[in-house]
Amino acid sequence: MDPLSSSFRALNAVAMGEARADLVIAGARLANVYTGEVQEGLDIAVAGQRIAYVGPDASHATGPKTRVRRARGLFAVPGMADPHVHIDQLVMPAEFAARAALRGVTSLFADPIDVVSVAGARGLGEFLRQCAGSAARVFGAVPGGLPVDRRFSTARTLTPSQEAAMLRRADVVGLGEVFSWTRVTSRDPATMRQLARALGEGCAINGHTAGASGKKLQAYVASGILSCHEPVDYAQAIERLRLGMWVMAREGSIRRDLRAIVSEVLARGIDTSRLMFCSDGVNPVDMATHGHIDHCVREAVSLGMDPVRAYAIASRNAFDYYAMGRDLGDIGPGRLADIVLMKDLGAARAQDVYVGGREVVRGGRLVAR
Repeated sequence: MDPLSSSFRALNAVAMGEARADLVIAGARLANVYTGEVQEGLDIAVAGQRIAYVGPDASHATGPKTRVRRARGLFAVPGMADPHVHIDQLVMPAEFAARAALRGVTSLFADPIDVVSVAGARGLGEFLRQCAGSAARVFGAVPGGLPVDRRFSTARTLTPSQEAAMLRRADVVGLGEVFSWTRVTSRDPATMRQLARALGEGCAINGHTAGASGKKLQAYVASGILSCHEPVDYAQAIERLRLGMWVMAREGSIRRDLRAIVSEVLARGIDTSRLMFCSDGVNPVDMATHGHIDHCVREAVSLGMDPVRAYAIASRNAFDYYAMGRDLGDIGPGRLADIVLMKDLGAARAQDVYVGGREVVRGGRLVAR
């Protein structure tokens, strides 16, 4: 991922018209997830992997070598994200990423529990290697709390030194779901040390709070675990939202809880800035039949959610949770150029997809892996 520190001067020059963009998406209808607006007829100028300019006329940044994508009548939305997915269960990572990109999902936050359970740190390293350069961005996590109970499992895990090294990698965002909340509330020494390492590195720690409530849930949150994908209804979701947790409304092959949660969130006027959509894993049949996070957008819109708000949940909120909002989650100057073009916001059918300014989908077909 191109760091802003190495490219901001070039972006500045392109925005000022003193250098030329590599790509201009011209005349798009921008779904602005900052303001909730649809802005008509905007140009998006991209230099390298990042956006330099978003406005009514990018001709000052266009030169003879600039690729121009005429997008009149098409909506531009930020690339969507799946903030919690297990992609090591059924398919190879690069293939899953390619299928996700076809759906307009440009970032995957993977918790590779299965490969680590079998192959430990070496397996995690190989998983991350295979994810590198995929059609969509894949960020890994160190599985949290493996094995759940050594009395009933021979699952492998990472040593403390291996875990610390992984947490410092740019492609690792933190700890995956910390399965056993009882090990947190009982202050199990090994679990406490693992949480301390992640907190010390400033990493995200993903939660798994099925069955937790009241003081037990509060103790879990107080331990620095600020997300959960396990709520199955509004009551569980709102209890967590009220404690400052980020709730991932799950809609995948394991469970489908989005409608039960989102319908009540909308009916009660609850703020959605800490709500995300996640799959928790989607098998190939469901990916082909229903879709991925694009399916979540369609479901939310069918329940009466404003489409731009749905895209904010599907993009910006996930990157805000992972403290990556400077780089991803919206279409604005300085951000990485993860952009999806589509004909209809409610239908959420990706036509063209760019990841870091690289075209990976054109006309609904993969053109890069």
